[in-house]
Amino acid sequence: MDAPIQKRWTSGRTGRTQSRTVAKHYEYGKLKFFRHQALDYGFERYGDLWAIAINPRLMFTTDGTRPWEGEAARSYATSARVEEYNDAYLNNNILFWAYQMSGGRELFDLRIGDETVAQAGGPPITAEAAFSIQSNPVAARKRPKGE
Repeated sequence: MDAPIQKRWTSGRTGRTQSRTVAKHYEYGKLKFFRHQALDYGFERYGDLWAIAINPRLMFTTDGTRPWEGEAARSYATSARVEEYNDAYLNNNILFWAYQMSGGRELFDLRIGDETVAQAGGPPITAEAAFSIQSNPVAARKRPKGE
C-alpha cells in the first residue's frame, strides 16, 4: 500500500519544525480505508476586518478519493476527535493549516490563477468550536457494584 503522506511545518507557537501525517491507509480486519486530515475554509467578516476561517476536518475514503460513509466511518471519526484537546487542536490543526496556507510566511498572496486578489497575514487571532474540547483528560469514573 502507499506510504503515509507527510507535510513538514513549523509551529508559530512553539517554533518547532516537525512532520505531520496528513493521509494514511488503515486496515482493520475486512475494513480498509484512508484517513485524511482535511480543511474547510472560507472568509468571514468581523466588523471592518476580513478573516480566513480555518475549519479542520477528518475525511475518510475507500480508495484515497471516494468518500467512505456510514456508521463505521462516523465511529472512527468520533474516536479520532475524542483524543484531541484544546492545545493539541490549536497546534495540530489550526496552526498547521495556517502554516500550509501561508507557506510559513507572515504575509502571503491569495491568488486566482496568476493574479493576486488579496494579501493575508498574521497568526490566527481566535479559535471557535461548535463543540466542547476538554483541556485535560479526565479518567472515566468506575461505577460501584449495584449501581
